[in-house]
Amino acid sequence: MQTPMDTIKNIPLRTFILLYKSSPKCVVLASITVLFIGIIPSINILVMIRLIDIVVDLLQNHTHFEYSLLLPTLLLWGALLFLTHVFSGISSSLQT
Repeated sequence: MQTPMDTIKNIPLRTFILLYKSSPKCVVLASITVLFIGIIPSINILVMIRLIDIVVDLLQNHTHFEYSLLLPTLLLWGALLFLTHVFSGISSSLQT
């Protein structure tokens, strides 16, 4: 016999299974989108740490400004911001 606590624990799994049976494509797309939305801020923090390290290194060594170090990091940061915007839009359109 199931206790009320066992029933409560099974509700998210049963809900996911029912949603998956109704629309597998949307559930898979929503799951991937939520996963990427969760991972992107961590990657963004790592890129910002790298950017700060590059700027500090340039200031401490008093070298001339090198775009070869800074430009790829800035491009990666911009790409991450763009991906955040795209995945947020996909997530909001899937929720309606």
